[in-house]
Amino acid sequence: MDGKRVILLKKEVFDVKIPHKKPLEIENLSEEQLNAALKKGLDDLNAGKISSADRVAERIQRDYDV
Repeated sequence: MDGKRVILLKKEVFDVKIPHKKPLEIENLSEEQLNAALKKGLDDLNAGKISSADRVAERIQRDYDV
């Protein structure tokens, strides 16, 4: 598997990236590591590198009337 999935939604095809890295487990992080991970996520969100789940849901509803 190449780490990607394709989703068909009302005849539109989307690539969905599946990360190869294991997700962070909060119970295994020090306070410093947790703060760094949270800061990186917030920085990525503010820089437009990622979208919130709410924003993605809004765009799907708007664009595909679902």
